[in-house]
Amino acid sequence: MLLDAYYEKHVIRRTGPRANISAFAVFVENELIPRYERTETAGWLREILAHTRRNYRQWAEKYMEDPQSVAAAIDSVCAAIDELKTRGGETNGEALPAVTILSEFALRHTGDAHAFDMSGTHGPLFLRALAWRLEMPYPASPEDGSALYYRAGLLSEGVLSRVAARGILAYVNDTQDEINALYNARREASVWTLENLSRFTRIAAHNQKVFIMENLAVFSAVNERTKNCPGTLVCAENGLNPALSLLLDALSASGAELYYSCDMDYAGLYLADKYYLRYPKNFVPWRLSRADYENVMSEHDFFLSDKQKELGLHSEELASLLSMMRKKGKTAAQSSMLETLVADVISLSQ
Repeated sequence: MLLDAYYEKHVIRRTGPRANISAFAVFVENELIPRYERTETAGWLREILAHTRRNYRQWAEKYMEDPQSVAAAIDSVCAAIDELKTRGGETNGEALPAVTILSEFALRHTGDAHAFDMSGTHGPLFLRALAWRLEMPYPASPEDGSALYYRAGLLSEGVLSRVAARGILAYVNDTQDEINALYNARREASVWTLENLSRFTRIAAHNQKVFIMENLAVFSAVNERTKNCPGTLVCAENGLNPALSLLLDALSASGAELYYSCDMDYAGLYLADKYYLRYPKNFVPWRLSRADYENVMSEHDFFLSDKQKELGLHSEELASLLSMMRKKGKTAAQSSMLETLVADVISLSQ
């Protein structure tokens, strides 16, 4: 009797989830795919069928507990994805993509403003469909999720992603934004959110040059010392978050050169190389030459781990600098060349 009870218990545990997955697969194949056969989402439904046991296992197991809610969730996601099929998520050099507030979009399709959030009731399922639709990987972080939403024309947590800048020229159709014009007239830096930037149909730079600094203190100092100059400055302290990506994508599409300056250590050069890969035609290493390094070389030791040694840089200029730094064994700080950076902004912005 004891053995009978033991085997009965473990057989149920072993076969239960399989039964759930099988029932869900039958539901997708026999009911959902025929229902959406003539829509673009039929391809996503076949994706579900092919990866039920891996990417969609939690939904398969939920199906046996509450098939109506799972069916309703998939219906909502299919309808939402079909609505997005005509939206462009990329800048095209002429105008920035139109956006819809994610909460409004979710409310319209599900009755719950937060259903499509990353942690919402439909969020993981919606993001799976969105990643499939845009041929992108499933987001590994909230920042990746925000970027994926934005590529689809959906604005998520737009006020939380921000970038500090001065001297950008922002337009709605052919009219310069009033707030942007006011800041430019006063030569003041301002903080732009993803939501603010999404309203603009065109963004340009003064004299087609953008001066990007990774260090907030350096950005602030250069900003203060170039008040008489209309140059375009951008602070990249938080890395390529969605707001900064949108701003630089738009400036790059307008043909602006992106002058990038950073600390001369491995982290700085590795990040600079990412900008080079994203904007190969526009990226300009700014004061990142061998001569600049020698002029401001510090006493701080430069060290590369074995893993870092294996990761080569794609930019020839950055790779050359990295090679020299390995030989010298010292780093160099962006702040040590402040006066030079200020002089560059003034001379190149004329």
